[in-house]
Amino acid sequence: MREPQTRAVLTALLDESGAVWTTQTGWIGFRLEREGRLWEMRCLPVDEAVLCYGRYPFRVENRAEGLRRCDEVNRKAVRGAMFLPDDGRPVFRTRAELDDAYGARQRLKAAIEYNAAILARFWNAMSRGDPMARFRNPADADSFPFQITAAPPYGGDGESV
Repeated sequence: MREPQTRAVLTALLDESGAVWTTQTGWIGFRLEREGRLWEMRCLPVDEAVLCYGRYPFRVENRAEGLRRCDEVNRKAVRGAMFLPDDGRPVFRTRAELDDAYGARQRLKAAIEYNAAILARFWNAMSRGDPMARFRNPADADSFPFQITAAPPYGGDGESV
């Protein structure tokens, strides 16, 4: 599938879920929520794939400690990788292979859900010491459901993840 088709699969999935999403410089952004924890997901449709980046809303102040936490996540994650950009907000990246139309929607949904599950599961580990990261339910999340919120993604300033 070429980029216009991978983009169409993503936007159809988001529209059917009721998500409010935005697009800017090729990226499609939306928010996910679980138990009062809200984070941003940005996806980049490309030829034969969609790259999914889930970003925590908090910063890790100590870079060395943040990199150590990313390494812990990466040792446990089966698909994807956690990294720490210069802005200090940890990001988890997954990739949905959409090389053919058959099953493309299911593969994309699985990549987004896996990304969300990793962010929820490691929320406490990644946010240690950050009072802004404590939401209504601080328990680690091991299961769904996740809800796509009606709010548009953070910012709108063209900042990439």
